[in-house]
Amino acid sequence: MIKPDDTAEQRPIEAETVSEDLTIATKGLNAGERVVVDGQSRLDVGTRVAIRAPNAPSNTAAAADKS
Repeated sequence: MIKPDDTAEQRPIEAETVSEDLTIATKGLNAGERVVVDGQSRLDVGTRVAIRAPNAPSNTAAAADKS
């Protein structure tokens, strides 16, 4: 989860797979809370999170485009 100060917080959740490319959180999150969906393996609790617009290119994709 991303706290209001744009830092990461770890929280246990329960999730249910709906289809091959869609999973929903069934417990542990409240409506409107922001979550990290890319790069979460590089985060520690309290790490500042960079908020990007949906579909913004990742650093890897941007670097690949420059080659």
